[in-house]
Amino acid sequence: MKCPHCQQSINLSRASLKGENLFQADLTEANLEGATLYKARLNGADLREAQIGEADLTDADLSRSWLHRATLFHAVLQEVRLGLADLRGAMLNRADLRRASLIEADLRGAFLGLADLREVDFTDTKRNGD
Repeated sequence: MKCPHCQQSINLSRASLKGENLFQADLTEANLEGATLYKARLNGADLREAQIGEADLTDADLSRSWLHRATLFHAVLQEVRLGLADLRGAMLNRADLRRASLIEADLRGAFLGLADLREVDFTDTKRNGD
């Protein structure tokens, strides 16, 4: 999402958005670096190409969200719900995805280098080669 006046991407870096309801929010290209989104409702949100590195999304609901080409380096995504999410080309390097649910998520082209994937539910997830 861009500011209608200056056309710059929305800057929410380091913002505290704990438990906020951002259902179907347009956050395309938004800067959420280091933001606290603990237990936030982001289901159906458009986060394409958003910068979400080092953010805390513990126990957030991102089901059916668009994270195509989003950057989530070092993000904390413990117990996050990403069912049916579009994560194509997303950068999840060094992200903490412990106990996350990625049921039917699209991970084709996503980068998961050194990500913590312990106890992640990858049921029916689309990955490279699918």
